[in-house]
Amino acid sequence: MWTELGRHPEVQRALDNAVNGPAGQLQSVLFDLQDQRAELFNWEMLCDEQDRFLALTRSPIGRIADQGLDLAGGVPTFDGELRITAVLSALGVPAGQEWSGLIGAVRAARATGLRIRLRVLIGEGDLLDEVTRLAAQDTDLTAEAVPDRAVDLNRAIAESRPHILHFFCHGSAEQGQPRLHVATPQDFERLALGPSGSVPATPSVRLHLDGMRDLLAPLGVWLVVLNCCQGGMAAQEMHSLAHSLAAAGVPAALGMRETVQALAAYEFSRAFHRELLDRLGRLLAPAGDDTTDRVIDWTHVLSAPRAALVESHSDDAGTFGEWTLPVLY
Repeated sequence: MWTELGRHPEVQRALDNAVNGPAGQLQSVLFDLQDQRAELFNWEMLCDEQDRFLALTRSPIGRIADQGLDLAGGVPTFDGELRITAVLSALGVPAGQEWSGLIGAVRAARATGLRIRLRVLIGEGDLLDEVTRLAAQDTDLTAEAVPDRAVDLNRAIAESRPHILHFFCHGSAEQGQPRLHVATPQDFERLALGPSGSVPATPSVRLHLDGMRDLLAPLGVWLVVLNCCQGGMAAQEMHSLAHSLAAAGVPAALGMRETVQALAAYEFSRAFHRELLDRLGRLLAPAGDDTTDRVIDWTHVLSAPRAALVESHSDDAGTFGEWTLPVLY
């Protein structure tokens, strides 16, 4: 891929600048993917002439989606409180480790002085009970069950006005439109009945692209994390959900290019939120009451989680390709 890209002199010059920049500095490489067919390539596995993966060394790789909306003035300012809303409900896949990684990152960031208000919507009854007990001792933590209808889930998200919106659920890219599948407590109860029960083939709540665009674009969310299968998956005839959300005005959206194993999803989420909240804490800490603009380079947040995925599995980036599945637009 490096050789093919290098056939264009300007592209080659940009790549050379990225890998030969000053020591200690990360320089992002961004691919502008206007054609959905370009999304199908694994750009994140780009190697230089020495077979070094750029995304794991000094050049984090991201993807660009041209925005169709002008959100100038629509992005919320930081007022001393970082708001995170997490929807944790993947039918058949326990969300306990996902929750553990998220709350661990939140607690670590709070310990540095960053105030974080966390709202969690959960489908599993046992996990909901656990988080509810914690919320009774934490005024900045709210736990509630996933509503039965998509409109009510959207309303809960809108009410919380999150800076960061995180989904741990199932995703699909079928019938010409990507969507998220979120399970309700009733779905989990039916699943627990086993073969004799009425087990839903898919979760009851489905969030379609059009509805998510209408919801998120005016909210001013900074970042949407789709830690679910195929949230970043494109097809020949359509863009991925992550691309489409970024194109609709969300400043940054992260999704998975393909189906991802649960253990890899847990590990990535844990490392990603640790890195994300650490960087945001250092960036926002001096804010106080001033109105200074600050720039977040989202691609830089991906380097440490990618390395953590490689290290936790095989320590061989060439044979373990799941570290390339998370893609950022």
